[in-house]
Amino acid sequence: MDKARNEVRDGGVGFQTTHWSLVMQARAKGSSDAGAALETLCRTYWRPIFHFIRARGYQSDEAQDLTQEFFYTVIDKGYFDQADENRGRFRTFLKTAIKNFLANQWKKSKRQKRGGEIDFCSFDEFEEDRFQASNSADASPDKAYDQQWARTTFESTLDRVREEMAERGHLERFEIYKPHLMPRASGSSYAEAAASVNMTEQAFKSGIRRFRERVRMFFLQAVADTVSSPQDAESEARELMKAMTQV
Repeated sequence: MDKARNEVRDGGVGFQTTHWSLVMQARAKGSSDAGAALETLCRTYWRPIFHFIRARGYQSDEAQDLTQEFFYTVIDKGYFDQADENRGRFRTFLKTAIKNFLANQWKKSKRQKRGGEIDFCSFDEFEEDRFQASNSADASPDKAYDQQWARTTFESTLDRVREEMAERGHLERFEIYKPHLMPRASGSSYAEAAASVNMTEQAFKSGIRRFRERVRMFFLQAVADTVSSPQDAESEARELMKAMTQV
């Protein structure tokens, strides 16, 4: 495939559309990589899927069961066989897949329960209170899905920046910069934060600017993993930021 379609460049950094690569691996039934690829996709995207299902009115236990079964079904029934990285965004593709899955589930009288052969997703970090807090009673399934997709992408971005700064011995600065990620109406808190790490306020502000740019770059990189062109990455990033700030 042409290099320009496999890379998105921001600040001279290129990256591969790895999420689509995982889809292709997961489609290869019987291969040694298929199970691992499916597990990675599930671990990355179970939250948006779960929130979509919950917003459709399912109880927590039912939503967990359906989330688990969804990732099994998309492989077993060949949902990913229709996936094409050249045709759009992975977020949209996966949303369509879960809608089709639930429509089919409605027609079925019985559902294979979580457990047994279906063991792709881990709900160890699941908190029902978090779901209740992040979704209003009248939130649409689409809105709940997009909000959680955006939050998942942003959290993974911060994890990558944190790892990078930790490797450089700047973990303390990451923790101090993080609360200042979003621009503030007043810069009065910068002086105190700068003093806490023995920096001048001007140096601290410069560090914050670099920190924000690094977060932006990694966020675009994470988004670009799920789309087919650099233009789509910019547009997708704007939509996700908008979704993340909506309540």
